[in-house]
Amino acid sequence: MTLLSGSLIHAMGETVDKARGKPMEQGGFVFLPSKLPYSFWTSAEPATAQVSGVGPFGPIT
Repeated sequence: MTLLSGSLIHAMGETVDKARGKPMEQGGFVFLPSKLPYSFWTSAEPATAQVSGVGPFGPIT
């Protein structure tokens, strides 16, 4: 996933653990291996991200 604008915070794990979150700035990239749960959240500003890869892929809300 590439962050096109704004900022995101990301962490790995089945639950959202904001204490373990790592900031991601515009232009940043993170590799998302299959079958590993990740969470992403924004701070004060909106963010636009580009996700590309071979499926299946889908957000869980």
